[in-house]
Amino acid sequence: MPSAADPAFLPVINRAKQVMATYSDMEELIRLGAYRPGSSADVDEAIGFHKPLEDFLSQLKDESTGMGEGYQRLAQILSNPATQN
Repeated sequence: MPSAADPAFLPVINRAKQVMATYSDMEELIRLGAYRPGSSADVDEAIGFHKPLEDFLSQLKDESTGMGEGYQRLAQILSNPATQN
């Protein structure tokens, strides 16, 4: 991915991957209700960004978005706490 992505957006891409990996690591506990909110700031953040990031990654066959626009939207999601649940 690094060679395919605009270098200016690599920090945003890496941040999104980190947030999604954190959620994935804790997903089973979250879904079972065994995770207590407030136990980890990183996990709380990942939970908040989960829906906006999943929505961002969902694309219908007939939709198209340019790479630059996609990177900008990803940066917007990750920089705006209001996008969290």
